[in-house]
Amino acid sequence: MGQSLTNPKKAMPRLSTKSLIPPLIPPLDISGFNTALAKSESGGRYGIENSEGFAGKYQFGDARLADYKRATGENFTKSEFKARPELQERVQSWHISDIDNYMSSKGLTKFIGKTVGGVPVTHDSFRAMAHLGGSGGAEKFLLTGGKYNPADSNGTRLSDYGKRFANAPRSVPKGLPKKGPDAPKEAQAGGEAGIMAMLEDMFDPANMALAETAPEPPPQVPRPQGIGMPMQPAPPHPQADQYFQKLMAMLMQ
Repeated sequence: MGQSLTNPKKAMPRLSTKSLIPPLIPPLDISGFNTALAKSESGGRYGIENSEGFAGKYQFGDARLADYKRATGENFTKSEFKARPELQERVQSWHISDIDNYMSSKGLTKFIGKTVGGVPVTHDSFRAMAHLGGSGGAEKFLLTGGKYNPADSNGTRLSDYGKRFANAPRSVPKGLPKKGPDAPKEAQAGGEAGIMAMLEDMFDPANMALAETAPEPPPQVPRPQGIGMPMQPAPPHPQADQYFQKLMAMLMQ
């Protein structure tokens, strides 16, 4: 990563990772994104530092490291940072969580699934643009329809990073084939597109039609008078358990 696109004296807004309402499902796996980002930034080398002072596997600058220190109360030198892989991974985890919280708090998830300025908007494409030009820069890119699209000192634009990381691969759930005719569509596609492919398959008209032939649900046990009318459940999706297990496995990776 070249020179930061944000003012180094102006720290990226820090948002609490706590929420008043706990999430119903765990966050999407970011291991594939981290691997791809590290390869692009440093070739996966922890001890590297470029001529502009960006250091480590993910090439963090002084301003972003200062954000992390203020948010967590930790303190370390640049040399310590480069020598401690576990610290770099911890900073990266916080960094991505902070970006995700910014995207959510600003209502920018409404852009997911759309293409803005040639960039397919996913969590990963927003993360990549925010890593290059700050969360505020990524937000401005979306709100201007891609017209705000500065480049760093290496000539890399926000849109370049957005396109490059729009669908970073994710791990295939354990127990599922990774390739070949038996591989599920979500394993072949990977990323958020893979999850969407699985959901599309789940709600495919051919599969939904099978629900119409599902066995009748067992009769409801009469409730005591005054408790209310018993609810009649809808016919279950014939593969609901299978799809739910796959989806949860993908999210838990």
